[in-house]
Amino acid sequence: MENTDQRHIRRFTVVISAIVSDRQQQNEISCTILQGSISGCKILSKQVSDLPEEILIKIPDLDQLIKGRIIWRNQDLAGIEFEWESNNPDERRNAPRQEVVIPAILKDYDLNKLADCIICDASRTGCRISCETLSELPNDLHIEIPGLTGPVLALMVWRKDNMAGMEFLWETEIYMLDDTPAS
Repeated sequence: MENTDQRHIRRFTVVISAIVSDRQQQNEISCTILQGSISGCKILSKQVSDLPEEILIKIPDLDQLIKGRIIWRNQDLAGIEFEWESNNPDERRNAPRQEVVIPAILKDYDLNKLADCIICDASRTGCRISCETLSELPNDLHIEIPGLTGPVLALMVWRKDNMAGMEFLWETEIYMLDDTPAS
């Protein structure tokens, strides 16, 4: 059977309890996030059919709501595409960043822990991190977010003081994780 998955970003298997609501936060339902990436996720809930197309997702321990749009439904499952907004109208990136506060761990190529960091903003193509020991770190790193099943390979493209810009290397990571070419 031919794979019809059109995603360009690999999703990771996760199991995270969350709350999904309409944009006005009038109706909330419990769900489980089963797969996720910076661009979207798959949720499981017996009440998927009760959700509107435009939703908000609340994940425990995350200080913000994530805007999303349901792009498919199949019984108790739904596919969500995240809607990241730029707070800066002069943003020139192809993938505008969304301000976040996400604790993460920086690891080396062999997945040894190097430092703790905070992801300050993120998009599907990269993020900005804050870390006290940036000057001691290599340019190619893995970023691991607790709750995801695996770290993401990233390249540090700039650093200044305790801040750095990271580019996600999704295609490279796909080869490293399952040794099969991305189609």
